[in-house]
Amino acid sequence: MKVVMPEFDGRIIGPVVGFRQQGGNGNSTSESESRSIALADRLRACVDLASRHSVLGRKPNAEKRLALVLTNFANRHGRIGSAVGLDTPASVINLLRGLRERGYHVGEIPADGAALMEELIARGGYDREFLTEQQMRFATASYTAGTYEKWFSQFPTGNQAALEASWGAPPGAVFRREDDIYVAGKLYGNVFVMIQPPRGFGENPLAVYHSGDLIPTHHYLGAYRWLRDVFRADAIVQCGKHGTLEWLQGKGLGLSEECYPELAIGDLPVFYPFIINDPGEGTQAKRRMHACIIDHLIPPMTQAETYDELARLQQLLGTYANAERIDPEKLPLIQQEIWDAVVAANLHQDLGVEAQPEDAAYGEFIQHIDGYLCEIGDLQIRDGLHVLGQMPGGDQLINLALAQPEFFGGVSVYSGLRYESPKTALTGDGSVSYFFSSTGAKLRAHAGSGYRAPAIFERFGSSYFNGVFSPFGDPRLNPDLESRFQIQRPGQSRLGRELHRVDERPSQYEVLREGGEHFRPGILRKRVPHAGRGFHRRYGLRF
Repeated sequence: MKVVMPEFDGRIIGPVVGFRQQGGNGNSTSESESRSIALADRLRACVDLASRHSVLGRKPNAEKRLALVLTNFANRHGRIGSAVGLDTPASVINLLRGLRERGYHVGEIPADGAALMEELIARGGYDREFLTEQQMRFATASYTAGTYEKWFSQFPTGNQAALEASWGAPPGAVFRREDDIYVAGKLYGNVFVMIQPPRGFGENPLAVYHSGDLIPTHHYLGAYRWLRDVFRADAIVQCGKHGTLEWLQGKGLGLSEECYPELAIGDLPVFYPFIINDPGEGTQAKRRMHACIIDHLIPPMTQAETYDELARLQQLLGTYANAERIDPEKLPLIQQEIWDAVVAANLHQDLGVEAQPEDAAYGEFIQHIDGYLCEIGDLQIRDGLHVLGQMPGGDQLINLALAQPEFFGGVSVYSGLRYESPKTALTGDGSVSYFFSSTGAKLRAHAGSGYRAPAIFERFGSSYFNGVFSPFGDPRLNPDLESRFQIQRPGQSRLGRELHRVDERPSQYEVLREGGEHFRPGILRKRVPHAGRGFHRRYGLRF
């Protein structure tokens, strides 16, 4: 509770500063008979982190120094900035422009994302097949072997021993040219765009990237220490899901000074644009690197349509449903046609059915097919990547709206479109896809007629983009948005806040349901006077 509830409030997760100790007899487990015991080093770490955030609120933007860190999967040039669902190069360009508009000292910004990647790769990178001695010699960022040895001497003795056992004597041999150790990136004024250093090496890049046991290299820790102690960054921005810092060895929660995420970044504030549909890994970043998560929109989505044989099967299911009600004598013929279509599509193997079911079991068989087709026909596929601060347009916007679980509620309130679930909307050609295509046509008609756009369109607006910048000046998140306890008005984005997760198992307890029933009247009395047309008649947790 002392961790989850602050996360629900959107607070930044800092170090654990103390624990509860049992009473004097050593046997009591009662909260009232125990006392709090502070840990001096954790208190210092918490104060240092709070001080850093306080400095961000008071320091002029023109003087702030930021590091924008790009993901670097498999240490290949072609995988730099390959964040999940995010066009990272284009998003970094938007970030640089947004920073300059807000008074940050940003040098000449590349024309677009492709130009940014060309400039970064021209400076080197960590693809050892292409990295040259000349690139390391004229690097923007580097530190000496002696400098790292000083940092290394400040590490806990256990970490020193583990690092030497894994990677040899400091500062190691990777990305080293004589006495200098290379850090990949390019400086744009007071903003350093850095390629995240490799956390290790091996034949399986995926295992290296996610391993919870692999000790990071001397070079990895040195690159982050360079950001903090040489470049003197005021904050780090990890550009998209996901980097490797939150996967380093150490505790999952309540990190100590011996945990490698803290060993790397110390008290540096971290801000993390993170895809909104993965609160699990986002929570890990919050808990293991005190990251302030700024959730961003998923990529534009579209509907995957079924191929011809399955489309024919969908039509037959509609015919079967009609015959069941008005012409049962035709059912045996339709059943045979359905089975022939199932076999023609090799669907019987996927369904685990070897022979045509008997009449008594055919209804259950039909439901099985229907569920399978819904999974395939409603499969959401990406239609490009999201760009921070950029709203989808045209058909991408329509398809993204159709892909949202909460889309229909917004439409019914704000655009007058009536919601029907796909299972009850089998009109027209009798297919689920007809429902989506017809609803999409209605949305296009509303958007083109000047009628008030559905609320979900407004939620896709770029106002949440400001959430990326607001923490740089104030640790609070999106102070311009209303409290999470108040009504969300049309036009206000639901994005740009700290995402959180909840353990659904306790929600099954009867006592919680009874508690919800107790508080429901008071909640409704508070919300209804402010809701107007935007009042939703149903509430719930979505897992």
